[in-house]
Amino acid sequence: MVSLQNVSSGYNGQEIIKDASISFEKGTITTIIGKNGSGKTTLLRTASGLLKALSGKVLLNGRNIKEHSSNEIARQISFLPQTRITPEISVYNLVMHGRFPYMGFTRISQEKDKKAVEDALAKMGLAEYRDRNIQTLSGGERQKAYLAMVLAQDTDIIFLDEAITYLDINHQFEILNIILQLKKMGKTLVMVLHDLNSALTYSDRICLMDKGRIILYASSEKIVESRELERVFHVNCCPVAMDGESTQYVFTLKKD
Repeated sequence: MVSLQNVSSGYNGQEIIKDASISFEKGTITTIIGKNGSGKTTLLRTASGLLKALSGKVLLNGRNIKEHSSNEIARQISFLPQTRITPEISVYNLVMHGRFPYMGFTRISQEKDKKAVEDALAKMGLAEYRDRNIQTLSGGERQKAYLAMVLAQDTDIIFLDEAITYLDINHQFEILNIILQLKKMGKTLVMVLHDLNSALTYSDRICLMDKGRIILYASSEKIVESRELERVFHVNCCPVAMDGESTQYVFTLKKD
């Protein structure tokens, strides 16, 4: 489990997030939402140990994350950023990168590493693409390859920054359903999404941020009931029951 206790964090000594306290529950999906510049990615990077807190504590399984080596963190937490340089590399070799925390300095793969990669490719439906250059794949296929790399890393905690941005609607649903499958495998997922409907529909908990602060951390239902979502985004939110089981959300712009 990852917990933040009164954490402030930012860049070059300048605070972006302020006095953040939150614990991400094991085996759940938490989505961080907020307007541009509200501190979503900064919170994600700080919680994952990629960005050092200016004050407060980040705890990884009860220990200050500062006490863990980078390799220890990489065996417990994986992080998939929104923007990254796409290397000229095969899908298989990209996914093998997920095994690096287990290989040591030699980076020589063992049978268990090869099996983990093969299993990840199979689970993501990418076995037939194993020898393809990652640069030749479509956006959705490429995102699945990166998720396969995360799966091969075999961490209990997965951080995803805008995993469905720039994908067409079909691939968005495909990636979101893969995220649900990761949850069923017992993974703890924390992600940033701009799509409010997807965030409310697919998440167990929502972390609503505004101006660098966590405004509310609760279930989708409680977030909607609080009306804080409407205040922060200046929209009207109307839940719509679908098929008697699921709920979708319709947003309209508030009129001044």
